[in-house]
Amino acid sequence: MRPLLVYCDNSGEMLAQELRPGDAGCTDTADNIDIFRQAVEQLPGPHRRKILFRTDGAGFSHGLLEWIASAGGRRHPSFTWEYSTGWTFTQREMDAVLAVDALEKRTGRAVWQAALQADGTVREKAFAVEVTGLLGDLGTWPKGHRVFVRREPLHPRYAKDANAYEREHGVRLTAFATNTP
Repeated sequence: MRPLLVYCDNSGEMLAQELRPGDAGCTDTADNIDIFRQAVEQLPGPHRRKILFRTDGAGFSHGLLEWIASAGGRRHPSFTWEYSTGWTFTQREMDAVLAVDALEKRTGRAVWQAALQADGTVREKAFAVEVTGLLGDLGTWPKGHRVFVRREPLHPRYAKDANAYEREHGVRLTAFATNTP
């Protein structure tokens, strides 16, 4: 089985679930929109206006982010739906990291910023940098779409899959996208 589950982060309450066959794809746009729609319907009306949807990179698709950014098709400006999702880390993102490192070396200025925990405290030895402007044309993504790379100590669990940069620097690089200002 490949279930889809949606929880409310504020309360920990499960808002929606769907059991799917084992061959169901995790990036099925229609399935993901449907489960998020069901979850939104569980929220009291006033709490449907400003929502942050979080999903891992396995669950996101261009269509899902478009749906979220459009507040599920709602046109009223009081609806502001945002997303935070894992983003595939490819050579393009690696090139952006190398450009950031080169800028730091050339200017002597820190470009990587300390990463924060959910409670706002600094996460030890973890950093993040926005690379949106280094990725080329992202014009087909929703308005306000931004991409960040996170750098944190390389955990032994990920060492076997680390690329040369990660092994050399003892870090793990991951990316995420958001439309949150």
